[in-house]
Amino acid sequence: MEITSTILIELIALGFVVGILAGTFGVGGGFLITPLIGSMLGLPYTLAVGSSLASIIGTSLTGIHKHWRMGNIHFDLISAIGGGTVAGTLFGTAIHKWLREFLVADGDSTTFELTMIALYAICLTVIAIVFLFQARAKKSEPAPAEGDRKSPPPLPKFDARFVVTMTGIGLSIGTLSGLLGLGGGILIMPALVILLKFDQRLAVATSLGAVFLSAVTGTWGYAIGGFVSLPIALSILVGGIAGVQVGGVICQRISGQRFRSAFLIVIVAVIALLAWKATRILTA
Repeated sequence: MEITSTILIELIALGFVVGILAGTFGVGGGFLITPLIGSMLGLPYTLAVGSSLASIIGTSLTGIHKHWRMGNIHFDLISAIGGGTVAGTLFGTAIHKWLREFLVADGDSTTFELTMIALYAICLTVIAIVFLFQARAKKSEPAPAEGDRKSPPPLPKFDARFVVTMTGIGLSIGTLSGLLGLGGGILIMPALVILLKFDQRLAVATSLGAVFLSAVTGTWGYAIGGFVSLPIALSILVGGIAGVQVGGVICQRISGQRFRSAFLIVIVAVIALLAWKATRILTA
């Protein structure tokens, strides 16, 4: 497809927004990129997923560098979740390809597109509900002092049970990442905060590491089938590199309660976008 100057500017702007989200919440931005470029450019869902994952490689890597300079990156934590994430992404990519072959009949991909959108929306809705309950439970807790937010985040106890849990989280979320093109960060970050009680800065940094591994694996899987557009991915990355610098600063300074509230708002906005896209498909 032809990438006009207008589309190029829109993609760079989208990348900037996604970069801010990546640096702030530890998400690669795939949960936002996939539905947006699908709607904006009218791309088939599979091509949108592949291009989204490709752009996430650069965005997440930039975010890792930013958080590493802030002292939030611990590669042993990323290694603990990384193996499961890679294996899950490969499995999810295979499921996506199987569903596409099974549901696309005579060139009509409507059923496949609606199925993927529904799965995407259900996944985000569950995350929003869990985060909402957690936000209410945490509402009475005092906000951390400014000095606490600037000090290094506390590390979790690193034992066999912890490694098994991290691997399980990586495997489960990697599968959803490869299947839906979520990037994984929007699932990993809340899982680390809610299930393992990670400090939000540590969760964001570890999530970015897992997202990078998932994005590399997923991009390879989709590129084999020709479902990656490098012009789209690189355009998003240009804006993302700048945006992630802003997001990293926001993450370092925002309090836990505001962090959760902002994250919920982002999820609800994406669910609304998915509903709008499904409506367009049904009325086309």
